[in-house]
Amino acid sequence: MSGDSEDKKYFPKVIVRYSPTIFGSPMPTVPISLKGISQPLQALVDSGATNSLLSYDWAIQTNIKIDESRVLTGGGVGSGYEFYLSEPVEVDILGYKYQFKFDILLRSDPIWPCILGQNSIFRLAKITFKRFRNEFEVFFRKDINY
Repeated sequence: MSGDSEDKKYFPKVIVRYSPTIFGSPMPTVPISLKGISQPLQALVDSGATNSLLSYDWAIQTNIKIDESRVLTGGGVGSGYEFYLSEPVEVDILGYKYQFKFDILLRSDPIWPCILGQNSIFRLAKITFKRFRNEFEVFFRKDINY
Protein backbone atom coordinates (compact mmCIF):
# COMPACT_ATOMS: atom_id res chain seq x y z
CA MET A 1 0.00 0.00 0.00
CA SER A 2 1.55 3.23 -1.06
CA GLY A 3 -0.74 6.17 -0.37
CA ASP A 4 -3.40 5.47 -2.98
CA SER A 5 -7.15 5.23 -2.36
CA GLU A 6 -6.67 1.65 -1.14
CA ASP A 7 -4.88 3.04 1.93
CA LYS A 8 -8.00 4.95 2.99
CA LYS A 9 -9.99 1.71 3.35
CA TYR A 10 -7.83 0.43 6.20
CA PHE A 11 -6.66 1.46 9.63
CA PRO A 12 -2.85 1.55 10.08
CA LYS A 13 -1.26 -1.89 10.02
CA VAL A 14 -0.77 -3.91 13.16
CA ILE A 15 2.27 -6.21 13.21
CA VAL A 16 1.78 -9.43 15.17
CA ARG A 17 4.53 -11.91 16.05
CA TYR A 18 3.93 -15.65 15.59
CA SER A 19 3.52 -17.58 18.85
CA PRO A 20 3.12 -19.88 20.67
CA THR A 21 4.55 -22.98 19.09
CA ILE A 22 2.67 -26.16 18.36
CA PHE A 23 4.37 -29.28 17.12
CA GLY A 24 7.64 -27.29 17.28
CA SER A 25 6.57 -24.53 14.91
CA PRO A 26 5.51 -20.92 15.67
CA MET A 27 1.88 -20.18 14.76
CA PRO A 28 0.00 -17.01 13.74
CA THR A 29 -2.21 -16.14 16.70
CA VAL A 30 -3.98 -13.03 17.96
CA PRO A 31 -5.42 -12.23 21.37
CA ILE A 32 -9.20 -11.78 21.27
CA SER A 33 -11.51 -10.56 24.00
CA LEU A 34 -15.03 -11.86 24.53
CA LYS A 35 -17.52 -10.77 27.16
CA GLY A 36 -17.37 -13.02 30.19
CA ILE A 37 -13.65 -13.78 30.21
CA SER A 38 -11.14 -11.67 32.10
CA GLN A 39 -8.07 -12.53 30.03
CA PRO A 40 -7.81 -12.47 26.23
CA LEU A 41 -8.02 -15.82 24.46
CA GLN A 42 -5.30 -16.74 21.95
CA ALA A 43 -6.95 -17.46 18.60
CA LEU A 44 -5.24 -19.17 15.69
CA VAL A 45 -5.44 -17.14 12.46
CA ASP A 46 -6.11 -19.86 9.87
CA SER A 47 -6.28 -18.80 6.23
CA GLY A 48 -7.39 -22.33 5.30
CA ALA A 49 -10.41 -22.35 7.62
CA THR A 50 -13.69 -21.34 6.02
CA ASN A 51 -15.44 -20.71 9.34
CA SER A 52 -14.39 -19.50 12.77
CA LEU A 53 -14.50 -22.07 15.55
CA LEU A 54 -14.86 -21.77 19.31
CA SER A 55 -14.82 -24.57 21.86
CA TYR A 56 -18.09 -25.35 23.58
CA ASP A 57 -16.50 -24.77 27.01
CA TRP A 58 -15.47 -21.21 26.06
CA ALA A 59 -18.87 -20.51 24.51
CA ILE A 60 -20.60 -21.52 27.74
CA GLN A 61 -18.16 -19.52 29.88
CA THR A 62 -18.80 -16.37 27.83
CA ASN A 63 -22.60 -16.87 27.70
CA ILE A 64 -22.66 -16.86 23.91
CA LYS A 65 -26.14 -17.60 22.58
CA ILE A 66 -26.06 -20.93 20.78
CA ASP A 67 -28.66 -22.48 18.51
CA GLU A 68 -28.75 -26.01 19.95
CA SER A 69 -31.81 -27.02 17.92
CA ARG A 70 -29.66 -29.00 15.49
CA VAL A 71 -26.16 -30.40 15.25
CA LEU A 72 -24.33 -29.38 12.09
CA THR A 73 -21.27 -30.97 10.52
CA GLY A 74 -18.20 -29.33 9.06
CA GLY A 75 -14.93 -30.56 7.73
CA GLY A 76 -11.44 -29.71 6.74
CA VAL A 77 -8.25 -31.31 5.58
CA GLY A 78 -7.80 -34.16 8.02
CA SER A 79 -11.01 -34.33 9.98
CA GLY A 80 -14.65 -33.46 10.32
CA TYR A 81 -16.38 -31.93 13.27
CA GLU A 82 -19.83 -31.44 14.75
CA PHE A 83 -20.96 -28.01 15.89
CA TYR A 84 -23.76 -25.68 16.87
CA LEU A 85 -23.99 -22.24 15.32
CA SER A 86 -23.70 -19.19 17.57
CA GLU A 87 -25.60 -15.96 17.35
CA PRO A 88 -23.44 -12.99 16.27
CA VAL A 89 -20.81 -12.33 18.92
CA GLU A 90 -18.95 -9.08 19.66
CA VAL A 91 -15.24 -9.80 19.47
CA ASP A 92 -12.35 -7.45 20.19
CA ILE A 93 -9.36 -8.32 18.01
CA LEU A 94 -6.26 -6.23 18.71
CA GLY A 95 -8.43 -3.32 19.84
CA TYR A 96 -10.87 -3.43 16.91
CA LYS A 97 -14.45 -4.55 17.62
CA TYR A 98 -16.52 -6.59 15.17
CA GLN A 99 -19.39 -9.07 15.22
CA PHE A 100 -19.51 -12.51 13.61
CA LYS A 101 -20.77 -16.03 14.23
CA PHE A 102 -18.75 -18.98 15.48
CA ASP A 103 -19.12 -22.69 14.87
CA ILE A 104 -19.31 -23.95 18.47
CA LEU A 105 -17.38 -27.23 18.55
CA LEU A 106 -19.01 -30.14 20.30
CA ARG A 107 -15.65 -31.83 20.75
CA SER A 108 -14.32 -31.01 24.20
CA ASP A 109 -10.58 -31.09 23.49
CA PRO A 110 -9.71 -29.09 20.37
CA ILE A 111 -6.04 -28.28 19.78
CA TRP A 112 -7.03 -24.58 19.59
CA PRO A 113 -9.97 -23.30 21.65
CA CYS A 114 -10.54 -20.58 19.03
CA ILE A 115 -9.77 -20.43 15.31
CA LEU A 116 -10.42 -17.36 13.18
CA GLY A 117 -11.17 -18.23 9.56
CA GLN A 118 -12.43 -16.70 6.34
CA ASN A 119 -15.84 -15.68 7.75
CA SER A 120 -14.26 -13.49 10.44
CA ILE A 121 -10.79 -11.97 10.44
CA PHE A 122 -10.24 -12.41 6.69
CA ARG A 123 -13.52 -10.62 5.98
CA LEU A 124 -12.59 -7.85 8.41
CA ALA A 125 -8.96 -7.28 7.47
CA LYS A 126 -6.29 -7.70 4.87
CA ILE A 127 -3.58 -10.00 6.25
CA THR A 128 -0.05 -10.42 4.95
CA PHE A 129 1.82 -13.40 6.37
CA LYS A 130 5.58 -12.98 6.63
CA ARG A 131 6.62 -16.43 7.79
CA PHE A 132 10.30 -15.70 7.17
CA ARG A 133 10.04 -13.05 9.92
CA ASN A 134 7.65 -15.05 12.13
CA GLU A 135 5.11 -12.23 11.91
CA PHE A 136 2.06 -11.10 10.01
CA GLU A 137 0.55 -7.72 9.23
CA VAL A 138 -3.12 -6.98 9.82
CA PHE A 139 -4.89 -4.07 8.11
CA PHE A 140 -8.38 -3.78 9.62
CA ARG A 141 -11.09 -2.36 7.38
CA LYS A 142 -12.58 1.00 8.32
CA ASP A 143 -15.92 0.52 6.58
CA ILE A 144 -17.18 -2.27 8.85
CA ASN A 145 -15.71 -1.31 12.21
CA TYR A 146 -18.39 -0.41 14.75
